Amino acid sequence: MASSRPGMLKSGLKGTPALKDETLNAVADRANVAQFVSFGPDLRQRYSRLHGLAPNYQFPSPLTAVSRLIQSSVEHRVNIRTFGDLNSRSSDFIMSLSSAHVVLDYLQGFSERGLYSIVNESIDVNDGGVSGVAYGGIVEFAPGVTPRCVEGGDVAALPTEIAIGVFERVYGFTPKLDDRNDTRTEFSLHPNRRGVQRDHTIFWEIDHIDSHRLPQRIRWPNDFSRYLGDKLFGLVLADVLGFSVPRTLAITRRLPPFSFGKPTRSESGLLWVRTCPATKTPGKFTTVRGWTDPFALMQNDDPAGDLVSSVLVQDEVDPIYSGALLSTQTGPPVIEGVKGTGGQLMLGGEGPGDLPERIKKDVQDLYEKVDAKIGRVRMEWVHDGRAVWVVQVQQEWTEGYEDTIFPSEDEAVRYREFNLEDILPDDRLPKLRELVAQLPKTGVGVILKGHVGLTSHLADVLRDAKVPSKRVRPGGDSPQLQIEFRS
Repeated sequence: MASSRPGMLKSGLKGTPALKDETLNAVADRANVAQFVSFGPDLRQRYSRLHGLAPNYQFPSPLTAVSRLIQSSVEHRVNIRTFGDLNSRSSDFIMSLSSAHVVLDYLQGFSERGLYSIVNESIDVNDGGVSGVAYGGIVEFAPGVTPRCVEGGDVAALPTEIAIGVFERVYGFTPKLDDRNDTRTEFSLHPNRRGVQRDHTIFWEIDHIDSHRLPQRIRWPNDFSRYLGDKLFGLVLADVLGFSVPRTLAITRRLPPFSFGKPTRSESGLLWVRTCPATKTPGKFTTVRGWTDPFALMQNDDPAGDLVSSVLVQDEVDPIYSGALLSTQTGPPVIEGVKGTGGQLMLGGEGPGDLPERIKKDVQDLYEKVDAKIGRVRMEWVHDGRAVWVVQVQQEWTEGYEDTIFPSEDEAVRYREFNLEDILPDDRLPKLRELVAQLPKTGVGVILKGHVGLTSHLADVLRDAKVPSKRVRPGGDSPQLQIEFRS
């Protein structure tokens, strides 16, 4: 049985008492609402809004009205909401009915109790769209839920202009949301057209309230970023904010394919195919240079279908230099890179090299712009000799400094040494994950010994697990540390 949207619209007219269906009818004059027919306690029709019919078209009987509404609904199902005289609070809510005769039986029972009824089309919350609230210059939203998600869910929260840019790229249409400070709007967006006006945006409540501007802070991960995949959400956001993101085709599990970004015009003309897990999982899932079957890739990496949210097919950037950067708690970011592709730098197979001053300056300039709009981040970049491109971005930073990956407040912590020179490059990440999984919860940390970057996936694994950890470069030692054993 499909879930449906329970919210109803309010007139927003201060000091004007109105019944629930009156306010719904008033908003329908200026916005797209779910199709509905309402009835009084005497079962006389009060209002109706159906696609293709005149506003408040009068049907010959309640049965005819309900039958036509079910027929007009995309899902051929309706809900019933009831309310009392001069009381906007609902008392009964019956969901997902497909028989007009069953609906009429309910209406007759509500009539005997002296209740008003609104019959509205059912709209599935699991159709790939989102629901949320726009208010005070902020849009909060999540997939697979009703607008009530803002009362307790892990919702995305974006400034209105940025949220609209994200929706345009992901869904291919511009939602009819505005940036007014004195209006609170409950809405839902749908890949397929719905409602009286057959539009992608449905309005459920519109309230005029005191003007207020909410703090505009971008944050993720959230339910929507996990829905798309963490890597995909970050790149869409970077593209909306105007940064150089390679042209990307996103193939998701739950939405039609969509594209964004800019052509790189690389000399190779190659593509990169990248799996995109729901949450950041450093170096675990496959990335392929050159074309490969994205569906087979997704199936091989995630046969159960609950870890990888999407696959990205990206234009290659000519990799003159590649690398990553990481915000620090205080001070400048850590910027690391190598000549050519940065794959082995990320996997710990290669340490960071010396970057030309011009490259470092371009990356630093990019970081400052990203930091001003998003805040502290971890970002992977590629420089093609002309400009620097964003190929991955997460909202992340390190609390470490110099060679500290993740600091420890316990001076008595003992360290296990992870010597990169003793392990083949392709085995380093899996073996480090095994070591981290075996560590006690407290009292034991890890030393990465070898030429490895603080922005590498090896360091990511330790930071994400909050394991006290340090880097010791080849030929160096740390006599102040207690080494428990060497692996």
